Parts: sequence; structure tokens; C-alpha cells
Amino acid sequence: MTEIIYMLNNGESVSTKKLAEQFQASDRTIQRYITERLRFLSLIKVNDSWRMVLYL
Repeated sequence: MTEIIYMLNNGESVSTKKLAEQFQASDRTIQRYITERLRFLSLIKVNDSWRMVLYL
């Protein structure tokens, strides 16, 4: 979890498919992880990638 949060916090877009490959999990598991466990973050989904919404 911390690695995903770190990537998002650094302004990276994270692909559900690439994360699934990296962590050896299904796309659905990563999707559920992001929507349920990281719901405290301000995230936006664009196509198959997630990124943190930055407020100025």
C-alpha cells in the first residue's frame, strides 16, 4: 500500500493493469484495493489509470 501511495503522492499515474502485474494480483483486486482502501485519498480515474487530484 505504501508504494502505491508513494507513487500517487509523487504525481504519478498508476495503471491498474501494471500494478496487477507488479504485485502479482488480478486487475479486479487492485481496482478494489484502490476504491476501498485508498478512498481517503482524492483520486481520479482516467481510462485505466489513477492519479491524485492536486488542489492549489
